[in-house]
Order: sequence, then structure tokens, then C-alpha cells
Amino acid sequence: MKNCMRYLRTRTRASQLPTLVQEEAGIHVGISRDLDGAARHCADVMCSQYRSWRRRDRHAAWGQYKRRYFTIAVGGGNTVKAVYNAWLNEHHSDIDWIKHVRFFLLEETSGEPGREGVENSLVINFIVPLAHKLIKHKSKNVVARSLGLESPVDADDVIEAMIATMINPLRLGPVKAALERGEQRQARQLASAEARRYQREISSKLGASMEFHLVVSGIGKDGTVGAFAPYAEELAIDEPSVLVLRPGSDALR
Repeated sequence: MKNCMRYLRTRTRASQLPTLVQEEAGIHVGISRDLDGAARHCADVMCSQYRSWRRRDRHAAWGQYKRRYFTIAVGGGNTVKAVYNAWLNEHHSDIDWIKHVRFFLLEETSGEPGREGVENSLVINFIVPLAHKLIKHKSKNVVARSLGLESPVDADDVIEAMIATMINPLRLGPVKAALERGEQRQARQLASAEARRYQREISSKLGASMEFHLVVSGIGKDGTVGAFAPYAEELAIDEPSVLVLRPGSDALR
């Protein structure tokens, strides 16, 4: 935690933080020179919010889950990957990731060739390298004990336990299988059922508002935010919910 505070002070002195623009509506926008700068700023914000949550905010949070865990919803794409890299480089030892942080998925995809799954990206680009950093920094046995594992264990055991502990997944395996069989109607029904299950899970843990401590998502060149294209009719829905989108005839998100 001290490293986190020192890092923020150093970055401020070096004038490397983005310019802060405040609109009349109360929106704060950080403007960075490049993707790496934006990712480092996001890492700073996460560290600051985590510090506030750990010191005081969690005691007033709704429900036991939000008092025990700092909740982060992540999307996919290169912007989010850059944030993962910043977390790993700057804050892998400042935050008690295993004890305090729990991830949810802002989106997931099935049936879109060439589009990386969000959970897979989270695992490959953050969980796996974080496990190796923690093992190097603390030792394998210490990390294993924090996950409730008994010796002997190897790095793969640690990684599997971190995935199971830290990620609240969307289970789209049956959806993918139905799409591969060409059963689009069955796939949509399965996806809708999984969306309802995930919404119930989020609501039970975070409350009806489904409000996370932090949301990390990219914005596409065409204005796409996460899974939502500009002017998508689903954007008119003002109730917190988990939705099924059809980006193509043979794909679902």
C-alpha cells in the first residue's frame, strides 16, 4: 500500500498524469497522450479507489460481498490488455489481489471467429502473469496457502485456483456447441438462460443496482463501448441487466 501511495506522489511530481477535464454534468475525463499513458492512469485510479475501499468505504458498502471484495468488471480488447499490463508492472504487490479482488465479465462472445473471449484474455494476460509474479515475490507455498491449497503444488495448481477464486465467469460452452451445430434458436435460448443466471448472481452479490467498484472497458474507433455499438436499441434500457446481443446471424454476445 505504501508503494501505491509513493507511486502516485511520484507520478504527480513528474507531471505524467493525464489532464483532467470536468464537464458541468460532473463527468471527469482523463486525456492521455497514448494507450500506455491511459492504462497507467487507469491503474492509478484503481489503486486509489482500492485504497479508499480498504480503509473506509467497504465498511459502509451494501452486502457482505462488497465489504469483503473489491469488484471489477472487465471487457475485452487492446485497451483492457494495456490496463492489465499496467496493473502487473505497477501494482502487482500493492494490492492483495487474491484476498480482495473479484472479477466479473462485462461481455463475452460466442460464434465470432477471430474475436478473443473476455475471460480468456483476463486469464492469459493478467491472471497467469500475476500468478508468476506473486510466486516469485512471495514464494509458491505462501501463495498456495492464501488459496487454501495444500502442498505439494505447482504453478499450474496455483493458476487454476486463482482463476476459480477470482473470476465470476459466464458459462457459454453449451451456447458455443449449439452454434457449431447450427442450432441458432437453441443457442439463443441457452444464452438467455445464462444471462438470467449471471444477472441473478451479480444481483445477489452486489445488489439490484449491479454496481461495481470499477469498470474497465475500451472504446472502439466507431464509438463502440464494450459489446454495444452506437445507437444500439438496447442502450435505451435503463434498468441494470444482463443482455444477449446478436452481432451477426451466427454469433451471440
